[in-house]
Amino acid sequence: MGTGPEIYEQTNKSVTHFVMGASTGGTVSGVGRYLKEQDKSIQIVLVDPIGSVLAGYKETGAIVEGDSKKYFTEGVGKNNIPGALDCQYIDSTVRYTDN
Repeated sequence: MGTGPEIYEQTNKSVTHFVMGASTGGTVSGVGRYLKEQDKSIQIVLVDPIGSVLAGYKETGAIVEGDSKKYFTEGVGKNNIPGALDCQYIDSTVRYTDN
């Protein structure tokens, strides 16, 4: 069983939001795709440290000049757009400061 099906089953099919950070984008994209296949109203939220380019890319479709800066959270964020990230499954973004 993958992460998407596990979340859906363990919430008794009542999940309304899925919130996570991303690095390669594979998990947020895969879980998002699966959950939206089950219920299109489920909201997928990408949480991204200020300094990473992922949230800006989702919001604008391009790497925003000046977005790529130092951030401290390990395992999330990027200074480029990974091939596994599929923004069509992400509904919104939240940026946070970690310094």
